[in-house]
Amino acid sequence: DANGQVNEVTQYVADKLVDLAIDKNEDGRPEVHATFSADGTKEFEEQDTSGSGQYDLRIFFKDGVRVRTETDSSGNGVFDRVSFFEDDQLAREEIDTDDDNRKETFFFFEDGKRVRQERDWDGDGQAELVVFYDEAELRVREEVDGNADGKVDTVRSYENDILAGLSRDMDGVGEA
Repeated sequence: DANGQVNEVTQYVADKLVDLAIDKNEDGRPEVHATFSADGTKEFEEQDTSGSGQYDLRIFFKDGVRVRTETDSSGNGVFDRVSFFEDDQLAREEIDTDDDNRKETFFFFEDGKRVRQERDWDGDGQAELVVFYDEAELRVREEVDGNADGKVDTVRSYENDILAGLSRDMDGVGEA
């Protein structure tokens, strides 16, 4: 933009890009920093998406293709959302919703669309809530283990994301 401010700093080794920093808003702190392998393939990128001066998004690459991201969604310095990619399509997300450094919400994707969510309310490693989604990513069924005994005791069915049916296991045998 020819205003005398440095917007981009690049470092090369043997004519191959190895490091890149971009200061989009010209505040002297790069919003994007990326590193590259010896052959020039991107390996890692971090971004300050909020303008706070702290990197809140990390992107990991394998053979130049995004395989994982880590996001600090609350700006507290803790990367609380991890997203995994297969063939550069979102396959799974793990989220720490209560800042206890344990992921309790898990989303699963097929062809980039959400198909299932699992929620571990009590931190025991077992999902107490499993939500299934249709091709439009609308809820079709929820399975709930309300007493955390490892058995589904409530099933909710949905039509167009609106509750259409409810069944409960009243005798504790695990058949809702």
